[in-house]
Amino acid sequence: MMRASQRTFVAVALLIGVVISASSADAQRRRRGSEPVDPLTAAEQAYTEVDFEQTLEHAGAALQAGGHTPDRLVRIYMLLGVSAAALGDAEGARDFFQRMLAVDPEAQLDDTVPPRLRAPYLEARGIVSARPEQLGVEVGIARAQSAIRVALIDPFQMARTVRVHARIEGQVQYTDVEAEAEAEVLAPLDGAANADRIEYWVEVLDPYGNQVVLVGSEFEPRTVGRVAAVAVPGGGGGGAGGGGAQEGGGGSILEDPLFWIISAGVVLVAGGVVAGVLIDQSSHVPVQTGVSFGIP
Repeated sequence: MMRASQRTFVAVALLIGVVISASSADAQRRRRGSEPVDPLTAAEQAYTEVDFEQTLEHAGAALQAGGHTPDRLVRIYMLLGVSAAALGDAEGARDFFQRMLAVDPEAQLDDTVPPRLRAPYLEARGIVSARPEQLGVEVGIARAQSAIRVALIDPFQMARTVRVHARIEGQVQYTDVEAEAEAEVLAPLDGAANADRIEYWVEVLDPYGNQVVLVGSEFEPRTVGRVAAVAVPGGGGGGAGGGGAQEGGGGSILEDPLFWIISAGVVLVAGGVVAGVLIDQSSHVPVQTGVSFGIP
């Protein structure tokens, strides 16, 4: 039988174990509480728990935190729109969905969204598709100003800032220019006036610093400028000129196989026509015989 002292020792040991476990769990909770939580992650968690109030709150915080790519921004607007619809704010939901579709016209709702919450989305899709213009940029070279010209199309007034990163093709370093969003932005670039081709990538940011438009990237830039010349094998010794034009005289037309193919075709067609005419004429010539009929 266990002595009283032994029973006391065991009870104290168990108590200490419980206290240590509780302290460890509390310490872990404190550590988790001290770590910053990504608002978008928190919004996704609330969304899976069908807690639309928390989803709306965390997704709004994610939007204002900024720094999101277009894909993440579309997801944020989707969470905001569904949450607003679920909470009875159809107008707010429609606005969120319009912005989502402005960033990505092909964006869809999750399959789990019930039909009763889809009406604002369908209205927003109709509004966005009815617009003759879509959110985006058109890029060219302003040679007179030695600059990159960015024409901004922003039907829903979502843009606040335009960032242009450009370099002459073959260079390593980009020239970065940040400007207020306007219908046309000129980004100065040394050498642009005479450059054949310029590599670039463009970001259009909302007031929170989220990318509503991203064209190209640092490692996969787009290119604008003159079309590069393509070398033609056996081209008669002509060189490639600027703007993709081919310069220099070629060989004689009699050296071109295509000339002889076309010529042979013409001869065959002409021969067929002549033969047809002769056959047609022979069918109308009266038949002559050796028999004559006289009148007595």
